[in-house]
Amino acid sequence: MHRIELDFVKRSGVGNLAGLALLAGGIGLLAVTALEAADWAAQRQVLDDQRARASGQSRTREARAVPEAQLRPEEARALREAAVVAARLRLPWQRLFDETADAAGEGVALTGLQPDAASRTVRIAGLARDLPAANAFVGRLQAKPGFAQAYLAQHDMQRKDPEAALGFVVLATWREEAR
Repeated sequence: MHRIELDFVKRSGVGNLAGLALLAGGIGLLAVTALEAADWAAQRQVLDDQRARASGQSRTREARAVPEAQLRPEEARALREAAVVAARLRLPWQRLFDETADAAGEGVALTGLQPDAASRTVRIAGLARDLPAANAFVGRLQAKPGFAQAYLAQHDMQRKDPEAALGFVVLATWREEAR
């Protein structure tokens, strides 16, 4: 077996140029490899993030897909309660408050607002000076862009408060998107 002798100190013209060319090529190759590795790492991070989001979404779908019968009773009750709370949070609260308050006008005092997310209806309770004031409130409410329809569902005379002679309940259906 022959021994390989490498002498990087030797100052011959051809050998020195070939060594420098190999060194420059190696440095160039190293730079290209480093850039490719950085690009691959960035792509991997993007794919890992997408996979994490997808697996989180699939877990959510799987959680929804579990039949309620397979859950313990307290878990099923908690799931139903969470669905009710989530539906209430999605209500257009600000629009309901603003448009209902704007429709109240003079002679009407609102005492309750109870929306039902499932049917997109709201029960509005209040006190009015008289029946025409309550009917005027219903007309103004129905003219609001956020409401599809409104009607006076109940009214009764208030004997205790002479200022508000009529208690009333209005049922209204709101639009998902205001016109």
